Amino acid sequence: MKPKYPPKAKATARDAAAPGIQSKFNEALALHQAGRLDQAWAAYQQVLALQPKHFDALHMLGLIAYQTGYLQQSLELIDKAIALNSDHAFAYNNRGSTLAALNRLQEALASYEKAIKLKPDYAKAFYNRGNTLMDLRQPEAALASLDQAIKLDPGHADALYNRGNTLIDLKRPEEALASYDQVIKLRPDFADAYNNRGSTLRGLKRLEEALASYQQAVKLQPEFADAFSNMGNTLRALDRPHEALLSNEQAIRLKPEHAEAWNNRGNALVDLKRVSDARASFEKAIEIQPDFTPSLHNLGKLYSELGDHKTAIRFFRDALRIDATLVDTHSCLIFCMDLYAGADTAAQQEERKSWNRIHAAPLLQNRDYLNQADAHRLIRIGYVSADFYEHSAASAFAALLGQFDRSCFEVIAYSNSHKQDAVTLSIQAGVTAWRDICDLPDGAVADLIRNDGIDILVDLSGHTLGNRLLVFARKPAPVQVSAIGYPTGTGMPAMDVLLADSVVIPPGERHLYAEQVRYLPSVLLYSRDPGDYPPVSELPALASGAITFGSFNRLSKITDEALEQWARLLCALPKSNLLLKAAQLDNQAARDRLMEFFEKAGIAPQRISLLGETTWVDHMRAFNGIDIALDSLPHGGGITTLESIMMGVPVVTLNWPTFPGRASASILTTLGLSGWIAPSVDQYVNIAVEKSGNLEALAALRGRLRRTFAASIFGNPAAYVKVVESEYRKLWQEWCAKQISRRRHSS
Repeated sequence: MKPKYPPKAKATARDAAAPGIQSKFNEALALHQAGRLDQAWAAYQQVLALQPKHFDALHMLGLIAYQTGYLQQSLELIDKAIALNSDHAFAYNNRGSTLAALNRLQEALASYEKAIKLKPDYAKAFYNRGNTLMDLRQPEAALASLDQAIKLDPGHADALYNRGNTLIDLKRPEEALASYDQVIKLRPDFADAYNNRGSTLRGLKRLEEALASYQQAVKLQPEFADAFSNMGNTLRALDRPHEALLSNEQAIRLKPEHAEAWNNRGNALVDLKRVSDARASFEKAIEIQPDFTPSLHNLGKLYSELGDHKTAIRFFRDALRIDATLVDTHSCLIFCMDLYAGADTAAQQEERKSWNRIHAAPLLQNRDYLNQADAHRLIRIGYVSADFYEHSAASAFAALLGQFDRSCFEVIAYSNSHKQDAVTLSIQAGVTAWRDICDLPDGAVADLIRNDGIDILVDLSGHTLGNRLLVFARKPAPVQVSAIGYPTGTGMPAMDVLLADSVVIPPGERHLYAEQVRYLPSVLLYSRDPGDYPPVSELPALASGAITFGSFNRLSKITDEALEQWARLLCALPKSNLLLKAAQLDNQAARDRLMEFFEKAGIAPQRISLLGETTWVDHMRAFNGIDIALDSLPHGGGITTLESIMMGVPVVTLNWPTFPGRASASILTTLGLSGWIAPSVDQYVNIAVEKSGNLEALAALRGRLRRTFAASIFGNPAAYVKVVESEYRKLWQEWCAKQISRRRHSS
C-alpha cells in the first residue's frame, strides 16, 4: 500500500533554533536509507520548509515518490531539483527512471544520455540506458550500452543479466549463456539468472543441463512459478510427460492465473493422451488471458487432430487476428483447410498466397547467383525436410536421395529434425553430404545453401510441421521446387515449380497456384522395399461370411463427412463391419467420439473395431483383417493407399475436387483401378456396395494387387527418379539459357 505523505511542514521559530539544515538533511537521508520512507518524507519536507530551494531534499523527495509509485509527483520534484542544479548526473539518471516507468521512453533515453554526458563513467546510467533501448526494441544499441556499464563496473550483476537477455533477443544464445554464467559467479543466489540460463540451454537443445538450471532456480526460490513452468516444458521435451505435468501443476498452485503454465499443462496432457483434460487446460489459459495465442494455436491443433476442422480453423484464425506474424500458426491453418470440406482449391491456394504476402514476400532477396550457367555440367540438388526418419513422407521420397545418378548429380540433404533412426542412417549413407539445420535460423540456412552452391533446392514438406519455407522465401538457389513430400502449393512466387500430376491438379486449375505446375507420371513416389511387407492373407470375408471395411488413415482425416458415408454404407450392408486403425485411437476421447457417432447412426457397437498405434509391420498385418479399404474424405490417403494396395486391399476413393482429395484417385488411376474411383458422394457408397457383392472377384484382385503395384511406376522407384532427374535437367537448362540471354542483352 502506498504511504500517505504528510502535509508540507511550515517553518517556525523553533525550526530556526533547531540544528542546522545540513544536519536535518542527514537525518532525513539516514531514515531514507533505512527504508523508513514516511518518516524520511516528513524530514525532507522539514528541510524544504527551512530552505525551499534545497536541491538534495527535492531530489530525494522525488526519489521517494518514485519508489512508492507516485510517478508524476516524482517527475515534478526531480524537475524542480534540476532547475536548481542542471549539472547533477544522478538527478538526470533518476529522472530517466521515472520517465521510463511512465512509459515515456524517448524522454527517458534523453535523460540518461544527459547523465552520461555529465558523468561519462556513470555505470548505472549506461545500465538504465541499455534497458530503455531494449524497451524501444533497439537491441544492438542496448547491448553496446550494457557492455559499457559492465566495462565501468565489472561486478554489475544486473547489467550482465540484462546483457544475457539482450543477446537472447539478438539470437546469440551461446554468448547469452556465457553472460548468465558470469552473473551466477557474482551472485550464486540469483534465481532469475538460473531460470533464463535454463531457457537458453533448452533453446540450444541441451535439455539435461537446462533441467538442472531450472531445478537450481526453484531450489533458490521455491515459489518461482515461471521456473516450474519452464521446467515442465523441458521435462516434456525429454519425453517425461508425467513429470512435466506435475511441474506445471506446481506452477499453477503457486500462481493460479499463470496462463503459460496452464498451456504447458495442456501440452503434457496431450502427450499423455488425455485430450479432454488438455482441452480444458488450454481453455483455462484463454479464460485467464483471452489473447494468449499459444493456447489458441494448441486448441486449433487439438480439434484438427480430432477431425473437427471447422472449429480448428476458428481457433487458428483467432490467434492470427491477435498476431498476424505467427508463421507456424498460419501454416497450420493452411494444412487444416486442406482437411476441411468447406474449403475449395481456390480458397486453399488464396490462403497460401496470403501467407506469402505476410511472411515470405518481405524476405525475397533479388541477387545474382554465382552458380556456373553450364547446362550440361553436374547439378547440385538440395533436399530440405524435417522427415528424414521413419515417416510416411520418407517412404515416398527416400529413393530421390539414394538412387540418383551420381554421374550427373550431387545431392545434399538439409535435415530439420533431431530424430534419427535406421531410415536416417540409410539416407545419410546415400547422399553426397548431410547438413543438420534444425537449430539454425532461416537466414543462416539460406547462407549455408548459397555457400554449398546448390543449383536446385527442393522442398519436401510444404506447409507441414517442421517446414523451412522461410528459407525458400529468401531464394538461396537459382531454381526452387516443391515436390513429393506434401506438394500441395506453397503460395510463394519464390518457389519456381510444383511437381504434381494431371489428376491432382487438372490443367484447368494450374492458374490457381503461385508456382509453375509441371507434371510427373504420378504425384507420389514410393521408396520402401517390397521385402519389408508381411504376406497377404486370403480374403477375410471368405471365412467370416461378412465384408469388413477399414480405414487406416490418421484420425485428423476422419471427418464427419467421411463418417456419414461410412455409416450409410454400414446401414446399406447390415452384416458388414468396420475396422478403424490410427495412432490417435489410443486416446479414449477419440474412441468415444467415433463410437458415439456410429451409435447415433444406429450402428451396433460390436460392428465397429478400433485399433491404436503399433509397429509398422503389425500395422501392415492389420490390413489382413479387412476386405475393402475406405478412403477418408475430403483429404484422402497417400502412402496409406499405397500400403493398402501392397497388402492386397483395394481402396474405394472419392475424387474430391481439391489436390489433397485427389491423391488416392491419382494412385488408382496410375494402377489401372479407376473403377474404384467415385465421381460423387453417392457413387462412393454405391461402389463399395457393388464391389463387396462379388467375393470371388475381390479374392482374385487381392491375389494380384501386389503384382500390379510391382509392375507400375510405384514398383520401380529407380525409373521414377530418372523421370524427376530429367525434369531437373530441363529446369536447369532453362535457367542457364535465361542467364546467357540476359548477359547477351546487357552486353
